[in-house]
Amino acid sequence: MKRMFLILILFYFQSSYSQNQRTEVIGVIKFDLLPVDNIHVLNLSSRIGTISESNGLFKIDVKDGDSILFSSIQFQKKKLLINQNHLKNGIIYVNLENQIYKLDTVFIKNHNLTGIILVDLKNSPKDNNVKTNFKWEKILNWSTPPYN
Repeated sequence: MKRMFLILILFYFQSSYSQNQRTEVIGVIKFDLLPVDNIHVLNLSSRIGTISESNGLFKIDVKDGDSILFSSIQFQKKKLLINQNHLKNGIIYVNLENQIYKLDTVFIKNHNLTGIILVDLKNSPKDNNVKTNFKWEKILNWSTPPYN
């Protein structure tokens, strides 16, 4: 009876241990059938991430039930829930969609800048709210040290 109990305990711990092990899978990230590089790939469950290569490929360790987040500034974020099919096949295919940013109205004003920094600094409006001990005159009136 003790042996049977011991065997059942061992099977229980082995099955729970094997469920916690992560498996490395390979993924391909594409946009409009073209591979995409520099996409952040983050396993939200383990908090381990990677970045896709120039051919859109990446490798990451996952287990069943993990959530993977794909993010980049130019694409919409995408979450993928890992299931047994991903683990069995060992590969993940991801298609991303463009992220479109709409800007508010932009106003362009005339300026009287010359392109010469020292002149533009002297002619720029003064901000009376800023308190500083820094004196621009120390920098603007420097002389070149003599060279021998």
